[in-house]
Amino acid sequence: MENRILIVGDARMSEHQTGAGHPESPGRLNTVLAGLPDRAHFKVVKAHEVPRERIEWIHDPKLVDTIELCRGRYGALDADTHYSPQS
Repeated sequence: MENRILIVGDARMSEHQTGAGHPESPGRLNTVLAGLPDRAHFKVVKAHEVPRERIEWIHDPKLVDTIELCRGRYGALDADTHYSPQS
């Protein structure tokens, strides 16, 4: 059967630390991947860097600027979206 869902991932995603008690965690990602019911429907590819211009195809340039300011720091964009230096 043909793959129907594309999952983009990288081992570095396990370094995204959002603090104790926050639902976003490496453990959550591992649980999701382990719980996929039928791997035949999924294709996993390694994430790779893309130019800013491509990111701006879907995200407002102001948002990209904001995210760039977060690079290498701990913080939160809002109550649900936390980041760490490795994010």
